[in-house]
Amino acid sequence: QLEPGVREDSIASPYVLGRIVSQVSNPESHLAMDVPAMPWAPDGGCVWSLYHGQGIAVNLAAIRIVFNQGLDLEAYPSRSVGDRLVIRTENGDFDIYVEECSSDEMCSFAWQSGSCHEGRCTINQAIEIEVANLQGATARLVTDRNDGFVAHKGLDFDLLLVEMCPTERGQTHCESEDGNKCIDGFCICSGGVPCSCSCEGDPSKELKIGLVAGIVVALFACLTAFFLYYRKRKILKSREQKSIIASKEAELEAFRDSIIGMRIATGNYIPNITRKNNSPTMTNSMASIPPVSKVQWCWKETATQMSIHSMDKIVGDPADCWVKYDDKSNDALETAFQEQGQNGEYSPQTGYVVDFRDMIQTKMATGFKREVQRLVEIAAVELQSEIKKKSLQVGGVLPEDLSGDPQMILVKGDIVQIAKQRKDGWVYGTKLHHANDAYAWDLKKAVLIDAGIGEDDAKVETDTGWFLLEFTIVPSGEELAMLKSTMSDTTLDPPDYWDAVIDPTMVQRHVLSKHSSEYKTIVDQFMST
Repeated sequence: QLEPGVREDSIASPYVLGRIVSQVSNPESHLAMDVPAMPWAPDGGCVWSLYHGQGIAVNLAAIRIVFNQGLDLEAYPSRSVGDRLVIRTENGDFDIYVEECSSDEMCSFAWQSGSCHEGRCTINQAIEIEVANLQGATARLVTDRNDGFVAHKGLDFDLLLVEMCPTERGQTHCESEDGNKCIDGFCICSGGVPCSCSCEGDPSKELKIGLVAGIVVALFACLTAFFLYYRKRKILKSREQKSIIASKEAELEAFRDSIIGMRIATGNYIPNITRKNNSPTMTNSMASIPPVSKVQWCWKETATQMSIHSMDKIVGDPADCWVKYDDKSNDALETAFQEQGQNGEYSPQTGYVVDFRDMIQTKMATGFKREVQRLVEIAAVELQSEIKKKSLQVGGVLPEDLSGDPQMILVKGDIVQIAKQRKDGWVYGTKLHHANDAYAWDLKKAVLIDAGIGEDDAKVETDTGWFLLEFTIVPSGEELAMLKSTMSDTTLDPPDYWDAVIDPTMVQRHVLSKHSSEYKTIVDQFMST
C-alpha cells in the first residue's frame, strides 16, 4: 500500500498521491520490511494500486515520479532478465530501469539524463507520465531475484498528481507567473500545485544584441542546430538498435520457453566408476590420493517456501526442507566453528547469528529462529592421469537402483536437455551442444584406464546418461543464443548434391562417391571406433 509522501510539507496535500518504497534499511522505521522473494514475470513482483476509488478534485494531466533516493536496481540488460519499475495505466505500460551503457548516446530515453556514469545510465530526478484517469492504475516492481549477491536499495519515490497548466494551452513558461517555480525540470504552480506548464527555456532574459552579437548568435545557432541534428541522428540510431535488441531478446525468451529443463556444465565432470577389482587403489601408473572430508552447512527453510530453491541448493529430500548456505557463508561458518572450538556464535550474513552450541540461526531484527546443521561428507577420490586433476569435478557413487544405467561425462560449456530428475540430485539428460567432444572422449578414456575397465564393459558415455545436477547451472541468455545459432531448421536437410527425392513417402538410397569428402568423413568416423 502507499505510504505518506515525503513532500507533503511542500506540495498541496490533494496532489500528493503517496510514497512508494520497496525496502528501508533503518530497523527503527515503521516502514522496515523484508521484500518477499518473487519470480520474474511481466505481471509478477510487488504491486501498488494507484487508485482507491477516492475522488480527485484536479484537472488531471499526468502523474509525476519524484525519487527520494536514486533508482537502485540491477542493471538491464543483465545475463538473463533485468529488474524494472512498471507504471501501468490506461495508456499502457511505462517501464523505468537502470540500463547498462558504454557511452552517453546509449542513454536516449526521455526519462534518462543522457549521461552514462560508471557503466549505468543515470535517471532523471523527476519523471512525468501522461494520464487522464487513474482507475486501475498500478506501480509494479518486477525482479528476476538474481542480483549476483549485490545489495540494491530498490525503490523510494513520491507520486504527485499533475494538473493541467492554467495558462492557455500551457505555452507560457512556468516561472513567468508569480509564485511558480521549476523544480527537477518540472513546474510547481503557486500554492504548491504540480502543473504541466513548461520549464524549458529562460523566461526572464531579453537579449539586446548588436550586429556583431547577432553574427555570433547566428553562428552559434548554426553550430547548435548541427550538433542537435547529429545528436538526434545518434539517438534515433540508438533507439533502432534497442528495438532490434528487444526483438532478439523476445525471440530468445520464446526459444528459452520452448526448451524447458536445460542445464550447462560449470566444469569438466567425470563419473565415479567402481574399479574392476572393486578396490579403491589406483592403477600402478597412477598415484593414490586418500579421500578428503567435505563440510556443508545448511539451514532449515519453511516448507511453503521450498519451491523457490533450485534442486542443486537443496540437501537430501526436499520434504526435509534443508537448504545449503552459499559457498562464502559456508566457508566462513566452518572457519569460525573450528576457531571457536565448535562453540560460540558467528554472523554469516548481516542481520543473522548462528549459535554453534544449539545449532540455531536467529534473525536479529525479529528474533525468528531456524535450525542449522553441519554435514560432513567423504569426497570422491580424484582421478590421477595425464588429464590435469585440478580441472576435474568427480561425481558421487551412482545409486544402486541405477547401477545398470550409463553415466555421462561433461565438459565445461556442454548444454544438456534434462529428461529425468530425482530427489537425490541425480538427473538423466542428453547433450544439445558439445563444447569440446574430443576432450570428452579423452576424459572417457582416462576414466576407463583408471577403473581398469574395457570400453565394451563401460557404462560411460559422452553424449547421454546420468550425472549430478549440482555440477550444472541454468544457461544464460548469451549461452542460449549460442545454442540457438547452432540449431537451425535446416539441420537435418540432405545436402543439395544428393539425388532429388522422387517419393517422400518411400525410403530412397543415394550412393556416395568414394572420392567425396562426405564418404571420407564417414569412413574416418567409423574407423575411429
